[in-house]
Order: sequence, then C-alpha cells, then structure tokens
Amino acid sequence: MTLLDVPVLIPEPDVLSEAASVGGQQVRSGRLPRRRLRADDVLSLAVTVLSPGEVLDEDDLVMPQAGAVVFTACQPYSRGLDFTAAQKRQMVTIYRQLPYGAKGIWLDRHGLYGAKIFRWGQQLGLLTCAQQKAASVGDEELPAVLDAAAVTSLVQRYLSLPYGEKEAFIARHDLCHRTVLRWATMVADGSIAHYTHKRKAGTVGKRTSDDLTQSRRQVEAMIQENERLKKELAKANRKLTRQEQELDKWVKTSDVLGKALASMPDLPGVDYDAEENAYPKTKRDAMKLVDKKNNDSSTPLSD
Repeated sequence: MTLLDVPVLIPEPDVLSEAASVGGQQVRSGRLPRRRLRADDVLSLAVTVLSPGEVLDEDDLVMPQAGAVVFTACQPYSRGLDFTAAQKRQMVTIYRQLPYGAKGIWLDRHGLYGAKIFRWGQQLGLLTCAQQKAASVGDEELPAVLDAAAVTSLVQRYLSLPYGEKEAFIARHDLCHRTVLRWATMVADGSIAHYTHKRKAGTVGKRTSDDLTQSRRQVEAMIQENERLKKELAKANRKLTRQEQELDKWVKTSDVLGKALASMPDLPGVDYDAEENAYPKTKRDAMKLVDKKNNDSSTPLSD
C-alpha cells in the first residue's frame, strides 16, 4: 500500500464547511468544548472609568466587558467616600464572575479587598454561586421507599444536571455519591427492574431540623452536666488527698513519740519488773492497779 492508497479520515476544511451547512442552516457535527473565560480576556480590554455614582445597565453586566469597568465612589462617610448600594450590588456580581487571575487586579483598581466584597454580598442578601446552584435544585422530597421507576427517574435527573449542580442535588436529597453511581450502573445494565430501596432516613425537613436542634441541646446539657461532675470529683479527690496527708502525719508523729518514750532511761530506785510496779498491758490491769493504790493510801497506819 502506498501513501496515496491511505484513505482520508479527516475531511478538508471546504468539505467540512459544506457538510456543516445543509439547506442554509448550520448543523453542529459534534459537540465542541466550550472555552472558559480567562484572565487575559478581561485584562486585555481597555479600562472604562464611570462617573461618581454611575452604574451599568443590566444588559451590560456581561463578561468580559463588565470586568474592565471601574466604579467611582460618591457617597460620603466617616472615612471618605463609599459606593452606593446599587454600585455594590453590581460590583459583587462582576467580582463573582471574574476568572482566576483577574480578581486581584480588579480589586486593586477599586482599592478594595476580597473580604469587603464578601461582606457586601452578605449585607445585600446576594446568594453565592454554591447557594444559587443549591437553590436551583428541585424542592420535591423523595419517598421513603424507592422502586425501580423512582430510582430510574432519579438517575436520569442526576445525569441530566450540568456540571456543578450534581453535588447540590445529592446533598439536597440526602444521598450518597457512590449510591447514585451504583444505581446508574444498574439502570445501564438493566438489573434495576426488580430493585427496591428503603431509605433509612427521609430528607431533612423542618420537623427533622427541630429534632436535631433539640438533640443538640440535650447533648450540650449532658456535656455541661459531665463537666460539673468532673469538677465535683476533682474536689472530692483533693479533699481525700488532704485527709490522707493528715493521717500520714499523725501516724508518723505517733511513731516518733513511741520511739522517744521507748528510748527514755528508767527512773532510779524503781523496779519496773516487779509485780506491783508492772506496767499494765490492758485496761483491766490498769484499773486493778489504781484500786490497789487507792486501798494502800486509805489504810491507816498502826501505832
């Protein structure tokens, strides 16, 4: 086979243009990847400075042209001039649409920082991109038991969502990413026909949210009670330690006194081994010795 015998797999540009137009209408032969907005697309445009307090029309809030617009503050406040509410709203909208690499330069042009733009969005009640995607997902709740038809419909809805909204769909319906992918595989191979899925918990609603709040309060009360019991236990342990130290001190003192008494010399002229001067070993012996001494002292002397 020579080089001339190799079939042409890619048509010429003229042939491609002819095949793309049929009957005067443009026909897409394939899905071309959409080019994302880059920082150079915004920074290469000429900067347009608006007059103080001026805002753009709603039709002009398109990128990348809106990214080259610089707003001018006009509302006086304690530290100088501030932007109006309408300007802040448009600036927040433009900032969130700017591509990576252009936001820092756009902030420098206005003398702002990212935290202030974020705070403006909260004050004006503007939803973030993630909140907008989550709000775009349907609010319908899933039943407690999903049959084959419900699972198939759920998988079709999940696969039809654009990029960036699938995570919000899964979180909204309290599902797991692996579970949805497993369902998609079952739908593709036809094994979903006799499948039934029983959910362990329904979608988190108002009632479930109240239950979670009450459970959270109960847990916090239990934690506080546990901390109080820990403090009381530590206090009791400290008291027991002090009592043990006092007892040990008295035991040592008694031991020292006993050794001191044992080491004292005997008095002269006293026979401690004699029966009458024997040291009583019990209380009964001590009472007998006392009675004997009393009797001896009460006996009158004979003439």
